[in-house]
Parts: sequence; structure tokens; C-alpha cells
Amino acid sequence: VQLTVPHYRTVLYWRELAFINAIALVPTEGRMFWSIWGDSPRIEVASMGGSDDVTTTTHDGGGGVSSPSRATLVSQGVHWPNGITVDAEARLVYWVDADKQQPRIESVTFQGQDRRQILNRKLSHPFALSYHAGSLYWTDWNIKDIHTCTIRSRGGQRECSNARRISNSNKTTYVKVYSPDLQPRPRCHNTTVESCPLSPCDGAHCSHLCLLTPPGGFAIAPPGAQVDASYQCA
Repeated sequence: VQLTVPHYRTVLYWRELAFINAIALVPTEGRMFWSIWGDSPRIEVASMGGSDDVTTTTHDGGGGVSSPSRATLVSQGVHWPNGITVDAEARLVYWVDADKQQPRIESVTFQGQDRRQILNRKLSHPFALSYHAGSLYWTDWNIKDIHTCTIRSRGGQRECSNARRISNSNKTTYVKVYSPDLQPRPRCHNTTVESCPLSPCDGAHCSHLCLLTPPGGFAIAPPGAQVDASYQCA
């Protein structure tokens, strides 16, 4: 999101969002993913541009997501989804489920396909989750330490190997990896990486807000205003 003035804001989504737990962004594609718990626990995908005024399609691993704005990736067999993270290069979503019967880490593609259970041992109440360079990092609400494992593919199966604790503070409930390689530039055609803009919103000349969507950036107005043909709010 590009903010011409930092205090501008607008509502992207508002329906059936009472129990959002965690969110993960893929700015290069204008997508975001979040986990929702409560009476209808699920993993959803949505455009970073926002729009609750379209019909979305629930999908659990068959033929992909049909709505460009917001859809449910996974709902069947989801109990207590907490942390969520993405491997943007492999186009995979990972989340932790603190299901009391079988706490686990799972994955699915950006299109809601190929759902896999990555890890279902050495877990008590997994909470926050972060991905970086082929490894997952998570915290456990009961143990309150940071754990990690390495993602490996064996025989077409993804699994989390060498799961272990890497901190002993007994006070840590959240983890987040920050790294320049987790902030890649958008994909550009017929140009060098260095000349590619940092964001599709660069040079858009939006007067208030520029939001990202899978096709690119577009101007949006705060509540009570409209965007005219010159990308200015009136």
C-alpha cells in the first residue's frame, strides 16, 4: 500500500471477520492470506485491493479458487488455526493448527490445491509461524519458546524435518522473520531488476491511497470520497 499521507485509511473487508488470528501478505501479487477461528475456522485468500461486494467460492483442494477478490482456501478439518505464513517463491501457504487432538502444521498451494500435513509431532499448542529460506519458525503457547524445522520434499511429499527448539526463554509467544529477500521486487518484463519499480504503485500519482491487486496497483479513496479519472480523490 502506498500512503501519500500516512493517516489515510480505508476499509478493505468487513464481513465475517470477527475471529481473524493471523495474516500473511504477498505484495508482488497483491494477495493476502489469513486464518480465522471460531464457529467456522478456515484459511482465506483475498486481494490486497479489497472488496466484500463479490460472491466468493469455498474450496478445499479441488480445482482452485474462482473468485479474484476473496475466497476460502481450506475449511474442512480445520479446528484452531493460528499463525500463517507464505513461501512466495514456491507459492505455498503454511499454517499451524492448535487442534487439541492433533496439533499440526499444514500447507496448501496459493490456489487451494495439494494440501499436506507437514508436521504433527513435537507440538503442544503452536501459535505464531514464520517462513524463511526453506525453514519454518514457530512459537508454542504452552512452551513459550521458538522452534524450527527444515522443509524437505521426499517422494513428492513435503515434510518438516529436524524439528527442534532453538530458544529457552520460556517467555516467547510470537516470532517473525524479517529479511530483504522476503521483500522482492515485482516481476517486470523487458527490463532489468534494478530498473523495475519497487511497487506497481510507484508513479501511479494517486492522491490518497494506492492498493495492490493481482493485476497491479490502483487508486482508492477513503470512506466518503471518490476517485476521479486522474486518480485524485474528490
